[in-house]
Amino acid sequence: MKDWHHTARMYGKVAIWLLRLMIAGIFIVSALPKLLGQEVMIDIFAAIGLGQWLRVVTGLVEGLGSVLILIPAASGMGAILVLLVDAGAFIAQVGVLHGDIVHTIIIALLIGPLAYLQSSGPHAPQI
Repeated sequence: MKDWHHTARMYGKVAIWLLRLMIAGIFIVSALPKLLGQEVMIDIFAAIGLGQWLRVVTGLVEGLGSVLILIPAASGMGAILVLLVDAGAFIAQVGVLHGDIVHTIIIALLIGPLAYLQSSGPHAPQI
């Protein structure tokens, strides 16, 4: 029984790391065009209408969240940061851009479990 428990914990840790890497990769790839000022990002944020400062702040938060996700002690906070960015993207797609909301929902479904599993509260799962 002890070996099974050890194996399950090991697979759980591997799964968490794969999820961390995947989410961090998604948001690093998403942050770079914003921070580099690619024209498509400038146009999207112009359409949102809140100014280009939002593009830069969004890129910085995505980048910071991605880095934090890869630090075990800060992974929960990183997941929350990118979940907030994802929620903002959902709101922008529904309210202003009228574009694809499916990707924001799928990404939220990936981030949510990571935020929960990496939380440090008294009822946090021990993986």
